[in-house]
Amino acid sequence: MNPIRLAKRVKNRMVGVKPVRPVEVQCPRVYLGSRYGGWHVHGDSVGPESVVYAAGVGEDTSFDEAVISQIGCTVHAFDPTPRAIAYVDRKRSEGGLDDRFRLYPWAIAPEDGRATFHLPRNTEHVSASLHESGMTGTEAIEVECRSLASIMAELGHERIDVLKLDIEGAEYEVLEELAGGAVRPGQILFETHDGMFSDGRAKSERMLKKLGDAGYRVFAVDHYGREYSMIHDSVV
Repeated sequence: MNPIRLAKRVKNRMVGVKPVRPVEVQCPRVYLGSRYGGWHVHGDSVGPESVVYAAGVGEDTSFDEAVISQIGCTVHAFDPTPRAIAYVDRKRSEGGLDDRFRLYPWAIAPEDGRATFHLPRNTEHVSASLHESGMTGTEAIEVECRSLASIMAELGHERIDVLKLDIEGAEYEVLEELAGGAVRPGQILFETHDGMFSDGRAKSERMLKKLGDAGYRVFAVDHYGREYSMIHDSVV
């Protein structure tokens, strides 16, 4: 089965899940990307000079392409998954990607180093993870991990205006580290993966509380209760 259709089917079974944290602040927002791969963004705070980081590309660049075409800025994307890299290479060779889409084969993590990246059990799927779960198989690769601070230093960025994370369970470590650190993206868009962990709901509650304590407020959440858009108090 096509992985996008499968993902939609899985999501459809989760309709009615109460979000860990409801919408807390009303602000102008725009939905960018496809129904499957899109996200709500606070459009008034971004423009052509904005710095956008998008971790977790998979086989859907609709969000990235919408950011480029509608906002006019460069998207710095991160995904070490071989299938995702092949997808981007293929799409670029066909002329389907703007030069302002830049892919780096790094996994986002709390610190720099190398780690085991578990590939999906079903070889037709694209989502790999730094965590083992029922969705990962026996095949794994070693990948380079980078922290946000390290990436910013290497790319010469002093800020991140929008950070999108769809990184299959690694969001918990990354966002808890971010909540206690010096990097403060203006907006954070992320998917929680409660089902990967026995205490997944508690992990999501703890992470969202830490983000709230760090000054982030939910301005959009999907009706599956898994995808959140948060904005920092300094932006609104």
